Amino acid sequence: MEGNDSGENGQRLTPGSAPASAAAPQPSGGAGSIGPASPVPVLGRLAGVFAQGTGFGRARPRKIFNGGDPTGLVTKVSWQSWGGAQDICSGTYAPNP
Repeated sequence: MEGNDSGENGQRLTPGSAPASAAAPQPSGGAGSIGPASPVPVLGRLAGVFAQGTGFGRARPRKIFNGGDPTGLVTKVSWQSWGGAQDICSGTYAPNP
């Protein structure tokens, strides 16, 4: 991502990764398969400990919040890859809001 993504009191995150378990499985199907296109994988799901969060259950969310402590907020998320075994992104968080 180009530009300065760190805001006031913010810190730019270096490219990181979301484990494959965070994305919903994607059904397989060859190029010649008949039927609807495979759904786009999403980042986990909005349930359990993340029930009050933001970004879970969505594809390529621009904001991710774990729903608890304010330090669990990441904004300006930019995805370099999505839908593979490991997804790469960068974003901004404020360690002491």
